[in-house]
Amino acid sequence: MGFSNVVIVRSVADAKEVMTRRGAPQFISFDHDLGKGKPTGYDFAKWLVEQHLDGAIDLSGLSFYVHSQNPVGAENIRMLLGQFIESITNPS
Repeated sequence: MGFSNVVIVRSVADAKEVMTRRGAPQFISFDHDLGKGKPTGYDFAKWLVEQHLDGAIDLSGLSFYVHSQNPVGAENIRMLLGQFIESITNPS
């Protein structure tokens, strides 16, 4: 992946707009805390799962990293997306 393919967003609203317009990327790097009182990276991760379940976005090829310094929030994102992607990639 070259830098020309990188899109940086700083809010959940912007991330939703980019995903709605461009579809799911191959890779997302998440931060949890996006500003006091603002939706979090975890809120965005939940939205992604909902979008996949609604058929709007395909997450089956998604890989991700969580760079948040909030350990609890980071783990919540890792668990949610990790388990969800595993369930759609390797259904039992």
